[in-house]
Amino acid sequence: MDTIYNLWTWATQAANQRGIHTIYLVAGLLALPVLTIWALIKFFYSRTKSDGKVTNVTALNRGTAAGHNVINFGISPEEFLKGLKQREDEVRQELAELKTSEIEKRRILERTLSSVYEQMENLQTALKAKEAKLDEAYRTLSELTEKLSPGKVQLARKTLENGDSGIAESLFKEILSDAQTQTEIGVVLEAEATYQLGVLAETNIDYGQAQKYYHQALTLQPDNPRYLNSAGHLNLELGHYEESEKLLKRSLETCQQSLPADHPEVGKSFNNLALLYFVQGKYVEAEPLFQLSLTIGEESLGPDHPDIALILNNLAELYRAQGRYAEAEPLYKRSLAIREKSMGSDQPDVATILNNLALLYFAQGRYAEAELLYNRSIAIRETFFGPKHPTMASSLNNLGLLYEAQGKYKEAEFSYQRSLTIWENSLGQQHPDTAATLNNLAKLYRIQEKYAKAEPLYLRSLEIWKKVGGPLHPDVATALNNLAVLYLAQGKFKKAEQLSRQSLEIRKKVLGEGHPDVATSLNNLSAVYLVQGKFQAAEQLCKRAIEIREKIFGEEHPDVAFSLENYAVLLKYLGRIGEAVVLENRAKDIRTKLAEKNLQK
Repeated sequence: MDTIYNLWTWATQAANQRGIHTIYLVAGLLALPVLTIWALIKFFYSRTKSDGKVTNVTALNRGTAAGHNVINFGISPEEFLKGLKQREDEVRQELAELKTSEIEKRRILERTLSSVYEQMENLQTALKAKEAKLDEAYRTLSELTEKLSPGKVQLARKTLENGDSGIAESLFKEILSDAQTQTEIGVVLEAEATYQLGVLAETNIDYGQAQKYYHQALTLQPDNPRYLNSAGHLNLELGHYEESEKLLKRSLETCQQSLPADHPEVGKSFNNLALLYFVQGKYVEAEPLFQLSLTIGEESLGPDHPDIALILNNLAELYRAQGRYAEAEPLYKRSLAIREKSMGSDQPDVATILNNLALLYFAQGRYAEAELLYNRSIAIRETFFGPKHPTMASSLNNLGLLYEAQGKYKEAEFSYQRSLTIWENSLGQQHPDTAATLNNLAKLYRIQEKYAKAEPLYLRSLEIWKKVGGPLHPDVATALNNLAVLYLAQGKFKKAEQLSRQSLEIRKKVLGEGHPDVATSLNNLSAVYLVQGKFQAAEQLCKRAIEIREKIFGEEHPDVAFSLENYAVLLKYLGRIGEAVVLENRAKDIRTKLAEKNLQK
């Protein structure tokens, strides 16, 4: 049994040390940054010193920044939060009424509900983003007075100032209706009205409608960079990565052709494409784009603007994923300082950065510091939203991971159970976030060898992810992988091999051959082969896992060290002691260098 246990530890060790950035898991755990990598997609819309809109031969004339007065919208944070809660109730009701066969609609609504909670967690930032979008609609209406009744335009603008977009929407729809019969309306005006309907739908967190309007606008003006960028980041939000990449690349190319290199719209395009690469595990491609976005943002907004805090967070998340902890920490701290200065120290937006900095400390093994930040983040949210609000669940989940890492299993179980109760009561028993915490609770039971408790939770999480995302979703691959690790620990090698193979094939097909999750599956399948004596097959998988991780993370990442140590274990089984020692020494050097970098901080 000792040999089996050591191999099981080998199969899961690397994953248990890594923070995860979004809703998908990697081999056993889910750490939830409350400000996820999605946040900047929705929130990077601040009004800048320049006009902030693309001007070219096919776009409406936006004039100059000097001629535009910034509108003071009369939306209080309390009113904004009330609107979010109302939208939460609407989406939950729609989900309850869906048919089982409506998988795509369910997926959009699930993502919509998650977005509602993300905006609650980043309340002031999300409010500013909403105001910026309303400001865009306000300015567009100003240019339509010749086509519409001046009285209606004035009323629409007045209601927009109070956060009500209903009349503005009806006027944009009036333009679309007139375009069917009046040739003088023109394609440009029709496209812009359609696009603004998409913007307002996205502002109201109605992603299904927004997707429809953006598509229609691009049909009318396929090379408009604003339309491309908005459609691209919405597709990214909804997980349509291939379509998102096409749109975002075209948006960036068009911006670079028609705008100065330091224009805010170019910076936004850099950022959104970087986000896509980040989600796909293409960290090398993402980093220079984040850096360019940060440089442009600092030049156009100033170094202490709230939007800079968001870009800094995203770049820090990238560095954390790469194991570059010493580089990530000052970015998190700078992001935190900007938010505390601009919003105060007791706001949900601040709790978000505290959570993410805590994840960094957790990854470094700085558990006492991480716990302080988690507890401060939880206290802010509990005061602001109450103890049973969904925004509490992710922080409690992460606190559970922290306790688990320290061997405080009773405290970890309590945190997971509390998180699970909140998810089930707020999102329902069939939501992906519910499945994520079920997975973590199962893992806690597994590492305590409480296999009878772990298996039904793993199976339940697997069924949820299959139902919500379909049989080829990355979360399904994760659930299969984790169940395989459980069977490996129990000595059920045939079951473990079957599930490990399924997990690997899904990840290769959906995420690509070079994704870090593919490396994790290769690593774990090699463990299954090893215990069955399939040494040659195990060695091939070990080598491939190392290749992927070195390409993605570089040669001095902790995951590379884990892969080297795993390969060394295999080589010792094969009697190739000299080769094993070389790999062990290299892994030791990686850990020593990382420790020295962290001590310098």
